[in-house]
Amino acid sequence: MAIALQRAARRSNKPHADQKQRKDDRSRLDTRRRTGADWQEFILDCKTLVGWVFLLPLAVISIFSFAELLLQASRGGALLATTEFVWFGFGGLVWLAIFAFARHTFMIAYVFGHEWSHIIAAKLCGAVVYDWHVGHDGGWVDTNKSNTFISLAPYLIPAYTVMVIVAYGIAGLFGNLEAIQQIQIGSFSIPFDSLKTLCFLIGFTWWFHLSYTLRTLRIEQSDLKRNGTSFSGWLIMLCNLYIVAGMLIIASDKITWMDGWTSLSYAVEWTFGKAGRLIASASHVVHAEFTATMSKMRDWHVQ
Repeated sequence: MAIALQRAARRSNKPHADQKQRKDDRSRLDTRRRTGADWQEFILDCKTLVGWVFLLPLAVISIFSFAELLLQASRGGALLATTEFVWFGFGGLVWLAIFAFARHTFMIAYVFGHEWSHIIAAKLCGAVVYDWHVGHDGGWVDTNKSNTFISLAPYLIPAYTVMVIVAYGIAGLFGNLEAIQQIQIGSFSIPFDSLKTLCFLIGFTWWFHLSYTLRTLRIEQSDLKRNGTSFSGWLIMLCNLYIVAGMLIIASDKITWMDGWTSLSYAVEWTFGKAGRLIASASHVVHAEFTATMSKMRDWHVQ
């Protein structure tokens, strides 16, 4: 009987007492103070250092590289004329109009995708998912382990965009998606262009992801604090920037993946080359000043 009641409670997504306590623990923002483990403190400090020393410069470099790719793709208005960009932009505009007037209505859809991103990331990392809950007031996932990927997956990966692409790929196995299909509704024949529909849905779902991610990060930052705010923030920015850059390369016939890699590698080489030369120049100045000071000290006499 007890086992049956326990299974029924799990099916209804109602947390047990220990799960409720773990949920309350997860919702506390001051994660570092809660753990009290020196190793966790050390890892968090390392992530903060990586965020400022490595991810921040890489983010700045990537922004300049993306700007260069965007200018190259937009030369002569070529990007604006592509079907992919037009329908991607149209999908984004439609979502932004909906978000402006009905953001609370679609919040449940975002929470569902958010929590399922946690679940899928946890499964990929070999974790056991004990329970989960989705509601208008938020959601939670109860697992036996957590790491950077599990906690930040909803911010790094646009879940619904991935679903759209996967669905398109599966549909392509069963039919020709390059040809325009005629959908018959009664006596009407409506042309259906799967490429335009795909670009529209990608634009719709990606702006859905971006708008709710920015809104969530403003009001709820426990996932970021758990991994270090600077580390998480720059990592989220980088991942989403690379996703946009990838979509830009796919949509444009002016640039290729090699152009993107070349632009990024050149920006890294130029930036760190400049930094190295500045450090070398500064070290020479410091060395000269130090040598001059030591020479003066040898000439000092005690009065």
